[in-house]
Amino acid sequence: MEQEGTVPVNNSRRGPFTALLVVLAAGVLAGIMWLLTRQDPEEAVEPVRVDEVRVSSPVAAPRASEQRQVEALDKLSGTLERGGDATEFVLDDTDLDFGPAVWLRTAGPAADFDSDGTAEDLLAELDGLVGHQATALVRLDEDGDDAAVFVLNGHTYRDSAGGAPPWQPRPYMEASASAKTVSVAAAAAVGPGARVTELERVRVGNVAWEASVDDARGEDYSVLLGADGAVLDWRRD
Repeated sequence: MEQEGTVPVNNSRRGPFTALLVVLAAGVLAGIMWLLTRQDPEEAVEPVRVDEVRVSSPVAAPRASEQRQVEALDKLSGTLERGGDATEFVLDDTDLDFGPAVWLRTAGPAADFDSDGTAEDLLAELDGLVGHQATALVRLDEDGDDAAVFVLNGHTYRDSAGGAPPWQPRPYMEASASAKTVSVAAAAAVGPGARVTELERVRVGNVAWEASVDDARGEDYSVLLGADGAVLDWRRD
Protein backbone atom coordinates (compact mmCIF):
# COMPACT_ATOMS: atom_id res chain seq x y z
CA MET A 1 0.00 0.00 0.00
CA GLU A 2 1.37 3.53 -0.89
CA GLN A 3 1.63 6.18 1.80
CA GLU A 4 0.14 9.66 1.29
CA GLY A 5 2.59 12.64 0.66
CA THR A 6 5.57 10.55 -0.41
CA VAL A 7 7.27 11.28 -3.85
CA PRO A 8 9.09 8.40 -5.42
CA VAL A 9 12.75 9.06 -6.52
CA ASN A 10 14.00 7.91 -9.92
CA ASN A 11 17.66 6.81 -9.33
CA SER A 12 18.05 5.73 -12.90
CA ARG A 13 18.15 9.38 -14.13
CA ARG A 14 20.61 10.72 -11.47
CA GLY A 15 23.38 8.20 -12.27
CA PRO A 16 24.37 9.36 -15.81
CA PHE A 17 24.13 13.06 -14.89
CA THR A 18 26.48 12.67 -11.95
CA ALA A 19 29.02 10.82 -14.09
CA LEU A 20 28.98 13.64 -16.69
CA LEU A 21 29.70 16.24 -14.01
CA VAL A 22 32.68 14.21 -12.79
CA VAL A 23 34.12 13.93 -16.33
CA LEU A 24 33.73 17.68 -16.94
CA ALA A 25 35.34 18.54 -13.62
CA ALA A 26 38.29 16.25 -14.36
CA GLY A 27 38.79 17.87 -17.80
CA VAL A 28 38.74 21.40 -16.37
CA LEU A 29 41.22 20.41 -13.67
CA ALA A 30 43.56 18.82 -16.23
CA GLY A 31 43.41 21.99 -18.37
CA ILE A 32 44.29 24.18 -15.40
CA MET A 33 47.23 21.97 -14.49
CA TRP A 34 48.52 22.05 -18.09
CA LEU A 35 48.35 25.85 -18.17
CA LEU A 36 50.23 26.11 -14.89
CA THR A 37 53.02 23.67 -15.74
CA ARG A 38 53.67 24.29 -19.48
CA GLN A 39 57.01 26.00 -20.47
CA ASP A 40 57.08 29.45 -22.08
CA PRO A 41 58.90 28.92 -25.43
CA GLU A 42 60.21 32.49 -25.43
CA GLU A 43 62.19 31.97 -22.23
CA ALA A 44 63.96 28.87 -23.57
CA VAL A 45 64.71 29.98 -27.16
CA GLU A 46 65.30 33.74 -27.11
CA PRO A 47 68.59 33.80 -25.16
CA VAL A 48 70.10 31.34 -27.65
CA ARG A 49 69.21 33.56 -30.60
CA VAL A 50 70.66 36.68 -28.97
CA ASP A 51 73.92 34.93 -28.09
CA GLU A 52 74.37 33.65 -31.63
CA VAL A 53 74.07 37.15 -33.09
CA ARG A 54 76.52 38.69 -30.64
CA VAL A 55 79.20 36.06 -31.19
CA SER A 56 79.06 35.79 -34.95
CA SER A 57 79.31 39.53 -35.70
CA PRO A 58 82.89 40.18 -34.48
CA VAL A 59 84.22 37.04 -36.14
CA ALA A 60 83.03 38.22 -39.54
CA ALA A 61 84.56 41.72 -39.15
CA PRO A 62 87.91 42.21 -40.99
CA ARG A 63 91.02 43.12 -39.01
CA ALA A 64 92.35 46.66 -39.10
CA SER A 65 95.70 45.42 -40.46
CA GLU A 66 93.94 43.85 -43.43
CA GLN A 67 92.41 47.22 -44.34
CA ARG A 68 95.68 49.19 -44.32
CA GLN A 69 96.77 50.39 -47.75
CA VAL A 70 100.30 51.49 -48.64
CA GLU A 71 100.51 54.61 -50.79
CA ALA A 72 102.19 53.99 -54.14
CA LEU A 73 105.67 55.38 -54.81
CA ASP A 74 106.74 57.55 -57.75
CA LYS A 75 109.80 56.84 -59.87
CA LEU A 76 112.48 59.42 -60.59
CA SER A 77 115.37 58.81 -62.98
CA GLY A 78 118.22 60.95 -64.24
CA THR A 79 121.61 62.31 -63.28
CA LEU A 80 122.07 62.87 -59.55
CA GLU A 81 123.18 66.42 -58.84
CA ARG A 82 124.29 68.24 -55.72
CA GLY A 83 121.98 70.77 -54.13
CA GLY A 84 122.77 73.84 -52.06
CA ASP A 85 125.20 72.13 -49.66
CA ALA A 86 126.96 68.81 -49.02
CA THR A 87 123.83 67.14 -47.65
CA GLU A 88 121.39 68.19 -50.39
CA PHE A 89 120.82 66.29 -53.65
CA VAL A 90 118.62 66.77 -56.72
CA LEU A 91 117.27 64.17 -59.14
CA ASP A 92 115.08 64.94 -62.18
CA ASP A 93 114.70 68.57 -60.96
CA THR A 94 113.33 67.31 -57.63
CA ASP A 95 114.97 67.81 -54.23
CA LEU A 96 115.62 64.46 -52.58
CA ASP A 97 114.86 64.10 -48.87
CA PHE A 98 117.19 61.56 -47.23
CA GLY A 99 116.39 62.78 -43.72
CA PRO A 100 117.94 65.35 -41.35
CA ALA A 101 121.31 66.78 -42.31
CA VAL A 102 122.86 65.61 -39.02
CA TRP A 103 121.82 62.06 -39.95
CA LEU A 104 123.47 62.24 -43.38
CA ARG A 105 126.67 63.56 -41.81
CA THR A 106 126.95 60.73 -39.26
CA ALA A 107 125.17 57.70 -40.82
CA GLY A 108 127.31 54.66 -41.43
CA PRO A 109 127.13 52.20 -44.34
CA ALA A 110 123.63 51.16 -45.44
CA ALA A 111 124.06 49.76 -48.96
CA ASP A 112 126.32 50.05 -52.01
CA PHE A 113 124.18 52.74 -53.64
CA ASP A 114 126.93 53.89 -56.04
CA SER A 115 127.71 50.30 -57.13
CA ASP A 116 131.47 50.60 -56.65
CA GLY A 117 131.67 47.27 -54.82
CA THR A 118 132.04 48.77 -51.34
CA ALA A 119 129.36 49.96 -48.92
CA GLU A 120 130.68 53.21 -47.43
CA ASP A 121 129.18 55.76 -45.08
CA LEU A 122 125.87 57.08 -46.41
CA LEU A 123 127.13 60.53 -47.39
CA ALA A 124 130.14 59.00 -49.19
CA GLU A 125 127.79 56.72 -51.14
CA LEU A 126 125.67 59.67 -52.23
CA ASP A 127 128.75 61.69 -53.14
CA GLY A 128 129.85 58.77 -55.30
CA LEU A 129 126.58 58.95 -57.23
CA VAL A 130 126.81 62.67 -58.08
CA GLY A 131 127.12 63.08 -61.84
CA HIS A 132 125.92 59.53 -62.55
CA GLN A 133 122.60 57.97 -63.52
CA ALA A 134 120.36 57.09 -60.61
CA THR A 135 116.84 55.78 -60.10
CA ALA A 136 114.82 56.42 -56.98
CA LEU A 137 111.39 55.40 -55.76
CA VAL A 138 110.02 58.35 -53.81
CA ARG A 139 106.94 59.85 -52.21
CA LEU A 140 106.37 63.40 -53.41
CA ASP A 141 105.13 66.20 -51.19
CA GLU A 142 101.99 68.21 -52.00
CA ASP A 143 103.90 70.64 -54.24
CA GLY A 144 105.72 67.86 -56.08
CA ASP A 145 109.15 69.53 -55.74
CA ASP A 146 110.43 67.59 -52.73
CA ALA A 147 110.63 63.79 -52.55
CA ALA A 148 111.20 61.46 -49.61
CA VAL A 149 113.48 58.64 -50.80
CA PHE A 150 112.51 55.01 -50.05
CA VAL A 151 114.49 53.03 -52.67
CA LEU A 152 117.70 54.13 -54.39
CA ASN A 153 119.22 52.19 -57.30
CA GLY A 154 117.31 49.06 -56.29
CA HIS A 155 118.42 49.23 -52.62
CA THR A 156 115.88 49.89 -49.87
CA TYR A 157 116.66 53.09 -48.01
CA ARG A 158 113.62 53.25 -45.69
CA ASP A 159 110.35 51.37 -45.11
CA SER A 160 107.50 52.64 -47.33
CA ALA A 161 104.79 50.94 -45.22
CA GLY A 162 105.10 53.29 -42.28
CA GLY A 163 108.03 51.76 -40.41
CA ALA A 164 110.48 53.83 -38.39
CA PRO A 165 112.90 55.91 -40.52
CA PRO A 166 116.61 55.02 -40.26
CA TRP A 167 117.38 58.28 -38.44
CA GLN A 168 115.09 57.48 -35.51
CA PRO A 169 117.08 58.06 -32.30
CA ARG A 170 119.13 55.03 -31.34
CA PRO A 171 118.55 53.61 -27.86
CA TYR A 172 121.10 55.29 -25.66
CA MET A 173 121.19 56.83 -22.21
CA GLU A 174 120.22 60.45 -21.81
CA ALA A 175 123.31 62.62 -22.17
CA SER A 176 125.78 61.16 -19.71
CA ALA A 177 128.35 63.88 -20.35
CA SER A 178 127.84 67.34 -18.90
CA ALA A 179 127.39 70.38 -21.11
CA LYS A 180 130.81 71.64 -20.00
CA THR A 181 132.51 68.37 -21.00
CA VAL A 182 130.75 68.42 -24.38
CA SER A 183 131.77 72.03 -25.00
CA VAL A 184 135.41 71.27 -24.27
CA ALA A 185 135.34 68.30 -26.67
CA ALA A 186 133.67 70.36 -29.42
CA ALA A 187 136.21 73.18 -29.15
CA ALA A 188 139.10 70.72 -29.13
CA ALA A 189 137.82 69.14 -32.35
CA VAL A 190 138.06 72.47 -34.17
CA GLY A 191 141.51 73.39 -32.84
CA PRO A 192 143.45 75.66 -30.50
CA GLY A 193 141.78 78.95 -29.71
CA ALA A 194 138.30 77.69 -30.70
CA ARG A 195 135.31 78.54 -28.53
CA VAL A 196 131.74 77.23 -28.40
CA THR A 197 129.12 79.89 -29.22
CA GLU A 198 126.04 77.65 -28.98
CA LEU A 199 125.30 74.16 -27.67
CA GLU A 200 122.05 72.35 -28.47
CA ARG A 201 120.58 68.96 -27.51
CA VAL A 202 119.68 66.79 -30.54
CA ARG A 203 118.01 63.36 -30.89
CA VAL A 204 118.80 62.03 -34.37
CA GLY A 205 120.43 58.64 -34.86
CA ASN A 206 123.45 58.57 -32.53
CA VAL A 207 123.70 62.35 -32.31
CA ALA A 208 122.90 63.85 -28.90
CA TRP A 209 124.59 67.27 -29.12
CA GLU A 210 125.24 69.88 -31.83
CA ALA A 211 127.70 72.68 -31.12
CA SER A 212 128.41 75.86 -33.06
CA VAL A 213 132.12 76.67 -32.72
CA ASP A 214 134.25 79.62 -33.85
CA ASP A 215 137.91 78.87 -34.57
CA ALA A 216 140.78 81.21 -33.73
CA ARG A 217 140.17 83.18 -36.94
CA GLY A 218 136.43 83.55 -36.33
CA GLU A 219 135.24 80.99 -38.89
CA ASP A 220 132.14 79.00 -37.95
CA TYR A 221 132.08 75.22 -37.54
CA SER A 222 129.35 72.71 -36.71
CA VAL A 223 130.32 69.84 -34.41
CA LEU A 224 128.12 66.79 -33.74
CA LEU A 225 128.65 64.72 -30.59
CA GLY A 226 127.21 61.58 -29.01
CA ALA A 227 125.58 61.27 -25.59
CA ASP A 228 128.95 60.57 -23.99
CA GLY A 229 130.55 63.66 -25.53
CA ALA A 230 132.44 61.80 -28.27
CA VAL A 231 132.84 63.82 -31.49
CA LEU A 232 130.97 62.19 -34.39
CA ASP A 233 131.46 64.82 -37.11
CA TRP A 234 132.74 68.37 -37.54
CA ARG A 235 132.86 70.64 -40.56
CA ARG A 236 132.88 74.32 -41.47
CA ASP A 237 129.46 75.91 -42.05
